Amino acid sequence: MDSWLLSGFAIQHCIASGLLGPTTGLDSSLNNHGLDRFCVWNHLRLTHLHYCVGTRRKASIDRDDIERCRVILRLDYATNFESRMVTEIFLY
Repeated sequence: MDSWLLSGFAIQHCIASGLLGPTTGLDSSLNNHGLDRFCVWNHLRLTHLHYCVGTRRKASIDRDDIERCRVILRLDYATNFESRMVTEIFLY
């Protein structure tokens, strides 16, 4: 099993289980636990996009999923690291 397939399975599992799935209506009063969940979700997106580019395969996420990664920037606890991660996602 390669990393592209593994990251795609992880994304599909998170969406299907609702564990880290895409959400649109967030308020800025979300706690650190919510920030951690979005950080993991963005890491999954970024990892999958890395392997898509490296292996020339199609991504399991669509443009709407990529747009939703900006949600983390509206949270009070977001740091420079999360901002750089979102920027790197948008470079792909």
